[in-house]
Amino acid sequence: MKAKRTALLGILVCLTGAAASAQIAPSNQGDIGLFTMSTADTARAGQFTLGVYGWKENLVAGQLAFTDTNYRNRLYAHWAGEGSIGLGLTDDWDISASAGTERFESRGGWRGGALNGIQFFGRFRADEPRKIRIATKYRIYSEADNGFRLGLWLAAHIPMGQASIHVDQVDADIDRVKSRRTDWEWGIAGTKGIVTGMLSYQLSGRHDNDIRVPNKFRAGVGVEVPVLPYLHVIGEIDRTTFDGGDLPEEPYSLLTTGARFYFGRTGWAVNAALNANLDMLLRKGFSPNPVGGLIGEPANQAISARRAEAAKEYLVTRHGIDPNRVTTAARGSADAAYDNATPEGRARNRRAVIVVTLVSGT
Repeated sequence: MKAKRTALLGILVCLTGAAASAQIAPSNQGDIGLFTMSTADTARAGQFTLGVYGWKENLVAGQLAFTDTNYRNRLYAHWAGEGSIGLGLTDDWDISASAGTERFESRGGWRGGALNGIQFFGRFRADEPRKIRIATKYRIYSEADNGFRLGLWLAAHIPMGQASIHVDQVDADIDRVKSRRTDWEWGIAGTKGIVTGMLSYQLSGRHDNDIRVPNKFRAGVGVEVPVLPYLHVIGEIDRTTFDGGDLPEEPYSLLTTGARFYFGRTGWAVNAALNANLDMLLRKGFSPNPVGGLIGEPANQAISARRAEAAKEYLVTRHGIDPNRVTTAARGSADAAYDNATPEGRARNRRAVIVVTLVSGT
């Protein structure tokens, strides 16, 4: 899916799962919540949750040292994909873990800026694993109002893996945007009915060469409104500001709106949302474009895998071929042989291809 340049809003979609009896789902970081915000709710005792998210944000880097670069010349895109798993230890206490990958990339007109305290003078692109987030959350009910509850959480963001960074010029021997030290996050969320408010603070670990990464403070409010038995409309608005550190980035506000559809009482849900960087919109309008985009294809990939397995089963059961000599692979739309933009191309892509490999001497 390609985002048009005329679009104002970004897209966020995901697939999530929880136990069949609860209309809850994890946020993009693994704990029970809306799209990107935690709520006060937790998974119940023995309840597993799963989540797969991907998203894109358009943000503004901090100023280079001793410079005053124009706002529109410090724009960069942040892409991310994240998978998570959670478990309820009691009815009011759960744990979760999430990990994924992300990309930071300068946008057109880039003339230099700072990310996580690192100065990038030329255009750049950095691909690196997201820090593993290990979190726990505890829920407290109000004695005066049983409908109001608080959720308190603590999380560690633990670095892992190797990064790949491509830069025209950087002021230090840096090979990643995120630091190699653990970040610590704590927060609180209050939920009453359809409304949630949250506050969180992240204490960032330092980079190599004693570069101080700015800490993050985030405040937000969100609503989850049931409009049909299994369809909930969700809206969030949050503000992220940077505290201390070297060359902090521009603060920003994100508006995220969309829907979450639950597949009956199966516990599975699919989410789709639009987001917009309000600071970019209010300061510059439609140009530069605050566009974000994301793609996910769990259903299509699963259908492709089932089609390949059906072809293997036919060869084994109808022609007596040893199953150990047959391997299957699902390609999905990521490796389409024909143009998926046309009905004819989509029809021709719904196929199974059998490749016979001859081994010398047999």
